[in-house]
Amino acid sequence: LKTSESQGTSYNNNSASFDLFLLVNYSDKLFYKFDYHNRILKGLEDRIKIKYTHPIKEVYKEYDLQYIVILIDSDLPKMTDLIEGKDVCLKLKDSDEDGKLFMKSF
Repeated sequence: LKTSESQGTSYNNNSASFDLFLLVNYSDKLFYKFDYHNRILKGLEDRIKIKYTHPIKEVYKEYDLQYIVILIDSDLPKMTDLIEGKDVCLKLKDSDEDGKLFMKSF
C-alpha cells in the first residue's frame, strides 16, 4: 500500500529532529559532522519557522556541526533575520555562471 506520508511537514520535521539527535549523541565519536535537508521550512507558518530555526542553529553551533539546507525565497519568513549573511555559503541563481552549481550549465 503506497501512502504519501513522507510528503508531509510533520514527517520532514520529525526526520530532521531524529537526524539532530543522532549527530548530537555521536558528536564526541568518529561520526558524521553535518546534516542536509531540502526545504525543511516549506509550508510552515512564519512564527513556527522562527521557533524551529533558532534553537536548531544553537545546537548545531554548540556541537560544532554543519547544517546544510536548501531553501527558496518563499521558505524564509518575512521581515526577519533568520538567515544571516554568514549563514549563506552559496546563493544559486541562473542569471550568470557565478550563481550556478559547479559554475556551469548542464
